[in-house]
Amino acid sequence: MKPVRATGKTDCVRCSIAALLELPRCRVPDFHTSPRTQQMLMVKEWLRRRGLALVRIAATSRPECYYLAAGLTERGTKHMVVMHGDDVADDSHSSRAGLLKVHRAWLVVPFDVGRWRIRKK
Repeated sequence: MKPVRATGKTDCVRCSIAALLELPRCRVPDFHTSPRTQQMLMVKEWLRRRGLALVRIAATSRPECYYLAAGLTERGTKHMVVMHGDDVADDSHSSRAGLLKVHRAWLVVPFDVGRWRIRKK
């Protein structure tokens, strides 16, 4: 994980993904330009093309690894950060205040279809 700083008010998704994958911000699309209902679908598709999958986990789980978390900030805005366990590992916003509460969380994991086994009935 390598911290990435936002340059705009709607850059947290891009910056969190870039930080988690240790990429420069410019190498990750600005998903916020997509309609809100399609943003996470666009993230999933972008990750899939890179051999990765976005797996939603319980918002109350706190895995001891880096993961994406979204929720409300003290500013009353929706926001995404990178967390590790209970701690905010990276918050791209200049306040670095993190989230008041995690409402959604995701792991980014390798997507290896070659290891899938289909069970026949």
